[in-house]
Amino acid sequence: MLNRLILRTGDGGDCLSAFSAVLQRGKTESKAKSARILELIAMDLESQRKIGENTEIMHELLNLCIEDKDPSAVEAGLSALLAISTTRPVKKELIRLGIVRTVGKILSGRDRPAPVRAVAEKALETLERVATCTEGRGAIAGDGECVEAVVRGLVKFSGAATEHGVAVLWSVCCLARDAAAQERAASVNGLTKVLLVMQSGCSSGTRQMCVELVKVLRAKGGRSNLAPYETRTTHIAPY
Repeated sequence: MLNRLILRTGDGGDCLSAFSAVLQRGKTESKAKSARILELIAMDLESQRKIGENTEIMHELLNLCIEDKDPSAVEAGLSALLAISTTRPVKKELIRLGIVRTVGKILSGRDRPAPVRAVAEKALETLERVATCTEGRGAIAGDGECVEAVVRGLVKFSGAATEHGVAVLWSVCCLARDAAAQERAASVNGLTKVLLVMQSGCSSGTRQMCVELVKVLRAKGGRSNLAPYETRTTHIAPY
């Protein structure tokens, strides 16, 4: 396969060094194209492992996501990271490099434009990916600003983004049962947001996660937060 031929030279070292150089010093368009090629190369576990073990590549892809303001470049960086981070070791490295804080900044629009739909979807999907390991859930729960950004984005971007966001919140609030994350989610009207998701025609899996989230957030926030929703006669359409 082409990806194996590309990575075979020098055990992939020379090839990946070239990608790293472009990601470090290239123009935005070149960086985005390099990220897209890396995404295509990462077609199997062996390719993903070789790229994921290259800390320099991972670091530069992360930089592309946070330092570049071009939405297409940010999306390319996130897509490449998603393609690479399928194993626990790579997820742990991505967490160590700061993916949770990076995604939190992207979603909140802090010091940068608010994310477009495609970027928000990839950002939340990346969080959902790292939340599949214990270290990822701990990192997300420990970043209150990231938790708040996920809650605020639940009914803001698209159906796909919503489902990724619910999965992230369920992972930290229900699976990990992190009290700090529960408190933070409840503090930014998380209960009402989750109820809105439930009426939006979400998948059965997402709905079940919402049911569990409602129980947790209702316990944290009290029934007073639910009253405005229960007495409202007009449903709010998300997105």
